[in-house]
Amino acid sequence: MKVAYLGPVGSFSYTAIKKAYDNEQLLAYPSITDLLQAVESSEVDAAVAPIENSTEGTVTETLDYLFHQSKLKVVAELVLPINQQFLIYPQNQGKQIEKILSHPQAIAQSRKFLRRKYQKIPIWHTPSTANAAEYLVNHPAEAFAAIGSELLAQMYDLLILHHNIQDAKTNRTRFWVLGQKAPHAFAVSEYKYSLAFTMPKNVPGILNSALSVFAKRKINLRAC
Repeated sequence: MKVAYLGPVGSFSYTAIKKAYDNEQLLAYPSITDLLQAVESSEVDAAVAPIENSTEGTVTETLDYLFHQSKLKVVAELVLPINQQFLIYPQNQGKQIEKILSHPQAIAQSRKFLRRKYQKIPIWHTPSTANAAEYLVNHPAEAFAAIGSELLAQMYDLLILHHNIQDAKTNRTRFWVLGQKAPHAFAVSEYKYSLAFTMPKNVPGILNSALSVFAKRKINLRAC
């Protein structure tokens, strides 16, 4: 079975997919759109895509594609705790940090720490946290730092200079598994349904009118 995820190896999406499909063939894709299209074209059998972070909110690329362009089926959900680490190349310990690299989401989830400790240090955005860690290894002479997972520190033999720097200690990302059937690792104890709708016109109270239908029937809702 082939399963797509947002790569590269070492990303948080990789950690998430290992929880669901540890024994399957895992294929990394450079963007969320690419991995969703891979499922649609039957290039892979399933995909794991990020849908929401508890700090930064919804992942709009996933939602926009599923709502406007796709009829993919959501077969399971998993929630991954996200702990961000401040990584450096070991030989640079004690040196003044010159630049900080990471994915925009990881940077955004660590704003308070960065303002407090490294307010004047330039920040570079990278395609993934794994790319940031790889850059440190490939440029050991540069006193740069990366923000990423503990797994990345292990994979690239990096030093964790500061542990768990994310703003929210309960920082989590929710992922959807898209395909034909849920992975064996998931025992379904309850069912959840996601609903997207548009309104015929923009008038005062129209959203309240739509949502009150659920409130009157005591159906609990949450924003995606």
